[in-house]
Amino acid sequence: MTGERRTASDERTALAEWVRDQQDRQAIRELAAAYQRGCDGGWGGPSHADPAWLAALFAPDATYKIPQREQPSRGRDEIRGSSPTSRRRCPGSSTT
Repeated sequence: MTGERRTASDERTALAEWVRDQQDRQAIRELAAAYQRGCDGGWGGPSHADPAWLAALFAPDATYKIPQREQPSRGRDEIRGSSPTSRRRCPGSSTT
């Protein structure tokens, strides 16, 4: 809008878009941190310790593929069920 006057409505729209963008970015950061805690145990916890909690991070129809498994897990039930396998196959992870 170089050289054009912005109305108060334009300013409110631009601000609302900026706020939504910042909220989306924060939600992504929080999801990434939750995933890291669930999969990798955070800094000191066991890997894949709570399969139900980890599976709940995904959309109901998600596909989850990790290098340690030949086939992807499809849907929350399979993701939840793959966690014990992931614990056994991920280096440094807990097997309990």
